[in-house]
Amino acid sequence: MSGKVNPSNPLLSQIEKYEQADVQIRQWESARVEWTLRRLKFDAQRKEILSEATDGRYTFEAFNRVLDFPMEMCGENLKDEPPIHRDQRSIHPLWFKAFIGLPFVRCYEERFTTFAEQNPERALGMVFPRKGFSQGLILHNGDWDLFVPPQSSCHLFKGGKKHSMNLVVQPYMGFVDHVRKNLL
Repeated sequence: MSGKVNPSNPLLSQIEKYEQADVQIRQWESARVEWTLRRLKFDAQRKEILSEATDGRYTFEAFNRVLDFPMEMCGENLKDEPPIHRDQRSIHPLWFKAFIGLPFVRCYEERFTTFAEQNPERALGMVFPRKGFSQGLILHNGDWDLFVPPQSSCHLFKGGKKHSMNLVVQPYMGFVDHVRKNLL
């Protein structure tokens, strides 16, 4: 069988859409990591991460490996979900009634389950897009007293009997600025 692609294959457009979506996800994460490194003024680490990258993109995986950051970081583009500002499952009243059922919280919990097995004492932060927030939002299980700047906004979910951990959603830009000023 040859390596040629049949141009009349009806699945070709679907394959191209999938490949474009994958590239967009990697570009989104790379942009967040690069912005974070520049904001924190980690130029040497930025160059190190980029020199290790095979495709010329930054990743949170490399970020975690190179930096001693107070929290493990990951990015989630939510590619299979509608934008949060248009998703009826993510309207703000549901943040108070059924926070654990929100689509981005489910993505976080999937990642956290795997992460917590290997790092039970470390906090995990997941950056995700949200219209109106320049770099998106971050959902994390870190101590809100430590990671949320005074006089700023956040959504705090205090776990109870059914859910054991506290979760915080806050603007990523404010989170990074607070870490830069107080924790690094």
